[in-house]
Amino acid sequence: FNSILQMDALFGHVTVGLVIHAPLACVLVRLDWYLLWELNPTLYEFQGMALG
Repeated sequence: FNSILQMDALFGHVTVGLVIHAPLACVLVRLDWYLLWELNPTLYEFQGMALG
């Protein structure tokens, strides 16, 4: 029973961690892309060609 409780606590902790970190990761990724586009226009042009 104790091990089940520990697993449940661990699972809950991981779930909460993911819920908190997922939006944060999305924001950081978007910020990275924004900075890349701002600092490197050629990359933007390259992506435009790649996307068609």
